[in-house]
Amino acid sequence: MKKTVVVTIFILLICFISACNKQETKNVMLPDVQEIEYMYFVVGDECKTVEDKEQIKLILSELSNAEISNLQSLNDTPQTESYIKITFETSKGISSNTVYLYEKEYKFYLEQPYHGIFKIKEKAYNSIVEKIKAEQ
Repeated sequence: MKKTVVVTIFILLICFISACNKQETKNVMLPDVQEIEYMYFVVGDECKTVEDKEQIKLILSELSNAEISNLQSLNDTPQTESYIKITFETSKGISSNTVYLYEKEYKFYLEQPYHGIFKIKEKAYNSIVEKIKAEQ
């Protein structure tokens, strides 16, 4: 009897520990591409607007491939000096799904305040930056 209780407690303990260590899978929250009319990029004091639907689609594709990191977003803006703020204007108005792109210690991140910090590939980051620079 004691052996059964010990084994049961051991199994429950293992289940509890594995459940606590499981990281919640999160995705970047982005508006539907069909609803977006404009994307605004703020870099320092400059603001650029993208309204071309194909460009918007390409940028959203890059953003949606970001993977959740083990870092937490606990502030309104990233805790780094330099970042790109991206906001979306939809047919319903300005979306609350603001995202920030930045580089920190040779890694590239996408952050959504209080939702999560996501890892983004360097190629995707550079692609987005190039698209922003190309806009007039």
